[in-house]
Amino acid sequence: SDTLTESTESFLVNLANPQGATLGRGQARGMIADNDTLPAISLAATEVKVTEGNTGSAKAVFTVVLSAPSPQPAAVDFSTFDGTATAKVDYVPATSTLIFSPAETSKTITIEVIGDTLPEADEGFFVRLNTQFNATLTSTQARGLILDDDAAPSLSIADRTVTEGSSGFASAALAVSLSAPSGLTVTVDFATVAGTTAAPNDFLRATGTLVFNPGETNKTINVSIDGDDLSEAAESLTVVLSNANN
Repeated sequence: SDTLTESTESFLVNLANPQGATLGRGQARGMIADNDTLPAISLAATEVKVTEGNTGSAKAVFTVVLSAPSPQPAAVDFSTFDGTATAKVDYVPATSTLIFSPAETSKTITIEVIGDTLPEADEGFFVRLNTQFNATLTSTQARGLILDDDAAPSLSIADRTVTEGSSGFASAALAVSLSAPSGLTVTVDFATVAGTTAAPNDFLRATGTLVFNPGETNKTINVSIDGDDLSEAAESLTVVLSNANN
């Protein structure tokens, strides 16, 4: 008796050297019918986490196990597919076949994760087991979670000098910049604050929110300056950024 999954096997019993008789049928076959179920192939974990890095690639390693040794080869196909991560951008897609030689019970699938310096949310892809040979399938899907390790970019606003003019309004365009592109949407609130000026005689108050879509690095805040013909010293106002997100 054993617990190995195998094909039906046979042995022979031969009669020879009869005494006081002749041989009729002198050989019989004994058939051993296997009663063991096929081993199961499964992914050892439902999730594998890997930090992406800034350059090159990191390795997401998935372990695939056979529930019991088998005297015959077993095989399973696998493939990757997108979750929130994108193939060829965030990871290298893969499709192949794992072959368990007799008595082997463990194999690994290695997926290359592509490093970058783009701040973004953690992203995921999936590995799925499908067509199998000489085995059954359980736990056929696992997620690869790519952990982002990039620092959030910084926001800054530049000073601006503008000539007021004698009438109407001049525009003070203040540049707001993001230190590096981001894969996330970045927002920041802004508001004007009177310095040596006074609203609305010298400028029009302005408040709002700037939205940097993924990849954008530059925005402009326009403040309307009221022109006049008064002889006066140079004046200033302040634009304050607050509540930065991402």
